[in-house]
Amino acid sequence: MEKIKSLINPGVIIAFLIYVFTVVVLYFVEYRLFGGAVTTFIIVYAIVLPILGLLHKVKKPRKIEWSKLVRIVELIVICVTFFNCVLICAFIFMIPASEMNLNQLHLLAIAVAFIITTVMEKQKNGKFKLINPFRSGIVSIVYSMILLSTLVFLLFFSPTTVYNSKQMLNDHGFQESHYVSNQKGGYVITHSYIQTGRESEVSDKELYDRYGAYLFKGLKDGREYGIFVGVSSGELIAKFDLEECTYLRGIIER
Repeated sequence: MEKIKSLINPGVIIAFLIYVFTVVVLYFVEYRLFGGAVTTFIIVYAIVLPILGLLHKVKKPRKIEWSKLVRIVELIVICVTFFNCVLICAFIFMIPASEMNLNQLHLLAIAVAFIITTVMEKQKNGKFKLINPFRSGIVSIVYSMILLSTLVFLLFFSPTTVYNSKQMLNDHGFQESHYVSNQKGGYVITHSYIQTGRESEVSDKELYDRYGAYLFKGLKDGREYGIFVGVSSGELIAKFDLEECTYLRGIIER
């Protein structure tokens, strides 16, 4: 009964609400805005971390300050924090800001969150020590930082959304265009060029878009096309008549 009561307090409720809101936003970003082209580690944030937290709450040893599970998580947190400090230097001195992706921003945000909470612990107790990552206050800060980094990504680093790509196709005269899937690595585009005898038209922008390409099906001049739009560039990078490219038609219709 005491364990149940410990789960029902303002701090836990606030942490739970922030967690739910963050997971909903991540789902919307990954699957609604970018059709799976931009990944968010949503499974980790929505399922894995909460399960670890519940195990810590329910099965915490009585005579041991930290369980082995918590010690492992703390070690991971320390490693991630150190790794992200290295990444910060790399981003500042080597990598253009525009090349940052959402998962890197999330890891950076989590590292900053634990640095903040470690400093707060130092101010409170007068010494640095490993913190319990499953405390409701820590959970609130971590998920808030994940939410904030997602907002930063959308405002400053965001690639083209599925909706904007569809609007661009409408401007190019395509009708009834609908999103099919996200294609990464350039294999599908290359194979489509080969089947239609257009190998010489393959270019780097089609093969090395860091987020891949949106694949749409649309109508133009009474013919059906498979259309690729670069996720990063937002440009129409390739289109194929589905009567000629049966390989692509098979992918769209499966």
